[in-house]
Amino acid sequence: MQKIKQIEPLVKTILSVKPSTRRDDFELYYHAVREHFINNPQLGAFDECSFEKAMLHHKTMGLPSYESVTRCRRRLQAKHPELKDPKKAAERSRAEKEFRAYAYS
Repeated sequence: MQKIKQIEPLVKTILSVKPSTRRDDFELYYHAVREHFINNPQLGAFDECSFEKAMLHHKTMGLPSYESVTRCRRRLQAKHPELKDPKKAAERSRAEKEFRAYAYS
């Protein structure tokens, strides 16, 4: 598994270049995994890797974890508010309040 500090520059680049990834963690993860394949040609072509293979062999393939990518996004957006999507940030804030109410009830 890659360390978060190694993933952070990649996530920052993706958030900067592809604004739609600021509001969709699955799209962000898609681009992070795609870049991993591009940077590691021994893995083969990204388009030829099945979902099943990626999920079952993610460790041996060295794929970044979904959690690491989303943690990087949260950290980067906290440090660089310009990388946030305003609508999604408000949505996430509401969801967090709802969860806290649920968790503490």
